[in-house]
Amino acid sequence: MSKITVIITRHTIEKQSDLFQKSISIADEVILIDTFNSEDSKENLVPSVDWVLKCTPEQEEQTKLKATQQASNEWILFLNHNEVITPELHKELFSILADSRGFGEFYTRKKGLFFMGKIVRFGGYTSRKSLLLQRHPQYAKSDLGIAFLKNTTLDYSYTTFDQYNKKLDQHSLRLSEAMYSRNIRPNFLHFTLRPLNEFVYRYFVQIGFLDAKEGFILAYLQAFATYKKYLFLWMKYRKIEF
Repeated sequence: MSKITVIITRHTIEKQSDLFQKSISIADEVILIDTFNSEDSKENLVPSVDWVLKCTPEQEEQTKLKATQQASNEWILFLNHNEVITPELHKELFSILADSRGFGEFYTRKKGLFFMGKIVRFGGYTSRKSLLLQRHPQYAKSDLGIAFLKNTTLDYSYTTFDQYNKKLDQHSLRLSEAMYSRNIRPNFLHFTLRPLNEFVYRYFVQIGFLDAKEGFILAYLQAFATYKKYLFLWMKYRKIEF
């Protein structure tokens, strides 16, 4: 069976779950991309790491490319910190590693979310496609392309209300700073219709209501994050600290 390097990108200093530890047990080599440069980032490091590459969030893609070139094995698997490979996906990956002839060079998958003790299946949380597995450029075959994996990974990074809300706050702040740099000014519609539209889209259009109370809470948090994005922008124009 072909050997594999797992490249992990860490966006949080939260301790990794046991399921995450099991997910990376398939690795013959582990490279950690650490976007935290504080003393806290030295805690809860992923065990059995062969290389640690530190960077800022803005340098993440460039650092990931560097890690890809540095990888020692034929196959490279990309995971976020606390992103879990399900048993079904494990089997699918092993079939590729056991005999890769006739398969693709790149494999994408959908990402799911584990929130408040439940796997979220609707509301747009399993529709995000991204690269999971690729052959090292050194072993690339020109006649093979992109394939799609049938099974998903699950994100265990933000499993509680407070963790997920904090993540959205950080995202809202980054978006507000980007809008401020483009001289966008918030108005009444931004504070009213935009959050309402976000809730309706998540809860009804993307059928988040099928996830019961978790679907409602996530739709609410997304709507509130939209509101806070414009609130942070309004505060920046008024030089108010937050």
